[in-house]
Amino acid sequence: MGLWTLLQGFLLFANALAILNEDRFLARRGWSFADVSGGRRKSLKEQVVGLIYAAQYMRLPLIVLNIITIVVKLVSGVDSCCPGDEKFVVGSQNRECNQLRLCRMRHSVC
Repeated sequence: MGLWTLLQGFLLFANALAILNEDRFLARRGWSFADVSGGRRKSLKEQVVGLIYAAQYMRLPLIVLNIITIVVKLVSGVDSCCPGDEKFVVGSQNRECNQLRLCRMRHSVC
């Protein structure tokens, strides 16, 4: 696992936190900002709610980071269709990977 994969994982996690809706999801479970704010000591629940709200506040930078990630993946041409082959370049002559890629393009599932 490389640094790029780790950064993509953090970006996916931040995206998951950013889309949580307070009215539909968080408030029903007692995780709204109003329910946990107050007090001098921060419990783990208060810290998690603070992290969720920080991710929701940073939606615009998340959108920009998502666009940058998509552009980098498109430009680099890296396609990890073969298990264990993270360096597979789209123009490679590896027959098994090319067959798997064609199968995915035609049927979406192989």
